[in-house]
Amino acid sequence: MSHWTTVVSAEDLRARLADCVVVDCRHDLLDPAAGRRSYDEGHIPTARFLDTDTGMSGLKSGTNGRHPFPDRKALLQTLRQLGISDDTQVVAYDAQGGQIAGRLWCLLRWLGHDAVALLDGDIRAWEAAGFELTRDVPPAPTPGILTDRPSLLQTLAVDQVQQRMKADDILIIDARAPDRFNGL
Repeated sequence: MSHWTTVVSAEDLRARLADCVVVDCRHDLLDPAAGRRSYDEGHIPTARFLDTDTGMSGLKSGTNGRHPFPDRKALLQTLRQLGISDDTQVVAYDAQGGQIAGRLWCLLRWLGHDAVALLDGDIRAWEAAGFELTRDVPPAPTPGILTDRPSLLQTLAVDQVQQRMKADDILIIDARAPDRFNGL
């Protein structure tokens, strides 16, 4: 069976729901409890909730941003507790067009896991297709066996970015919202 690595339609996800670990990543920067409340009010059947502030972020030092990358070992443990293994198809969704779910996609790719996709059109596409939401929380899964593998992402350290900024043939684009760009 092939796996998804970018996006998946609501129809395709519904057809293979039992073969995936679905992760609800809804979040609101202004109301950190909103994601969990939204999950409790209704989520895709079998979906598990993963909090952005705790499950997908590391400890703040005061100089490492609002949502620093988590420690790799801690992240692996968190994802294993969701039932994710090396061969697991993961589908992440949010209610922000993939802005938050994309973080989980990125984190899994950082750990070397390629079978991860975003629900195309987020939870709104699921609802627009007429598919049910549930308030039922799935039973705790058997912890997965997720191996820390070489990253599938190319990342740069701050000093590498600063060095590249000096080159005439490099254009660096910061795509954050203006308030984030301005440090707010």
